[in-house]
Amino acid sequence: MTVAFDTGRALTLGERLLLFSFRPNGGKVARLKWAGVAAAIAGGAIVDLALHGLVSPSGGGRLVPRSATQHNGRQEVLKVIQRDSLPRADRDRPERWMRDCTLIARSVGRGLAAQGIGRTTWAGGYLPPSSATDVAGWAAGRAAL
Repeated sequence: MTVAFDTGRALTLGERLLLFSFRPNGGKVARLKWAGVAAAIAGGAIVDLALHGLVSPSGGGRLVPRSATQHNGRQEVLKVIQRDSLPRADRDRPERWMRDCTLIARSVGRGLAAQGIGRTTWAGGYLPPSSATDVAGWAAGRAAL
C-alpha cells in the first residue's frame, strides 16, 4: 500500500515502522509484531494525509477532513486501513487502530512544528508549511522524518 501525493512521496515501510516505534508520550514500544506492522502501515497513510493538510487529528482519536470537498478523508483512511492494513480479524473494527495512528500523526506534527516545519493549532491539528504546494517545505519535512 502506498499513499502518494503530487507534493511529495509516500512514506516507506521503514519510515512507518520508525514512526510507530515511539509512543507520543516518549516511551518506546517494546515489541513490534504483526499488529504493530499493520498499525505502522495504517499510521503511514494517516501521517501522509495529515502532513499534506487533508485531514486533521482531533480529540478522541478522530480524524477530520480539512476541506469540505466530496472526498471524505476519514472514510478514505478507513477504507485503506480495512483493505490493506489490518489483520483479517480486525477489519470490522478499525477505530482502535485509528486512535493509535492519530496519536502518531499528532506526535509527528508536533515534532515537525518544533523544527520550524509548519505549525500546530491550539486544538492539536497540524498546519503544513505555507501551502500544500511548497515543495521545499515538504522536502524539509520528509528529511526530518
